[in-house]
Amino acid sequence: MKCIYCLEDKSKSLFRSTDHVIPQAFGRFQNNLTLNKLVCDDCNQYFGENIELYLGRDSLEGIARYNYGIRSKKEPLYRRVKMKIGRVGELGGVHVVLKDSNNADEPGLEAITQVGFFHPERKKYDYFTEKEIPERQELENQGYQLNNKKIVFYGDIELLVKLLKDKGINIKIEKIYEEIQNMPRGKIPVYVKARIDRIVYRGLSKIVFNYLTYHMGRKFVLREDFNGLRNFIRDDQGNGDRFFGITTNAILYRERVFRRRRLKGHIIVMKWENNNSDLIGRLTLYDAQIGLTYLIILCKNYRGVWIPIQKGHYFDPDTKKIRELLHTNLILP
Repeated sequence: MKCIYCLEDKSKSLFRSTDHVIPQAFGRFQNNLTLNKLVCDDCNQYFGENIELYLGRDSLEGIARYNYGIRSKKEPLYRRVKMKIGRVGELGGVHVVLKDSNNADEPGLEAITQVGFFHPERKKYDYFTEKEIPERQELENQGYQLNNKKIVFYGDIELLVKLLKDKGINIKIEKIYEEIQNMPRGKIPVYVKARIDRIVYRGLSKIVFNYLTYHMGRKFVLREDFNGLRNFIRDDQGNGDRFFGITTNAILYRERVFRRRRLKGHIIVMKWENNNSDLIGRLTLYDAQIGLTYLIILCKNYRGVWIPIQKGHYFDPDTKKIRELLHTNLILP
């Protein structure tokens, strides 16, 4: 049996694990679209450790799943994702991370180790994490007040005092620090900034390639036409911009017309485009919340016998059901 990713012939005993089209980190669905004996155990392990770990715990979509009660056994990584409280009084701009709360559907917030400097002209604090603290001269040039009573700490106070000293700011901890005690109650705005890099590109592309495989089977996706995307996903080869793009345009016709995304869950579609020579997939995870559509070029200038392909599905996080889109560009589920 040949693996659809590494293209190696292996015995059936090395295809014990299954691969879901949508990783289970983004929800468990009834009658999930699953690849059986198509991805070898070695590739499954590689993807789990090197791609899906980061896609599920260090991406916009990985953070969004907390709003649907989907928790990881381990905390998010926060290398690609940064979060700040919106302009809510004194806490506006404070760096936060998610934490479990008593409400299963809404995660709580926790401030991380940081220091805040007051800017008298803007009349607000700007907060810097331990790795972001500028030198004293730079802070003074930007107009921040560095007297003891205007410095606010949160988290590991002793560490921050030491870091400030290294930056040329000497303070006496027993007299000057204030600690942010509690997050405000109720719903508060949080600004999220995320970096979408090659690992995330590859993880999202893998979802669409799995979707193609689920519908068309091993023989079809083993064609050389798909080697470019396959090598990008499995071995990080090639220029990612050749295979991956991002747009704010909605997938579904009605959402484009009314310029409002309304579906909570995930949408995947694929069809031929550009005079039926290019096979294009589109994916959005947490459609209404994230508001981004990922475009994946499955292959360009297809050279085989043309086969009609126009598929689409919606993954509903509320009902846990997967619904087929009868016309992927026209009809809502």
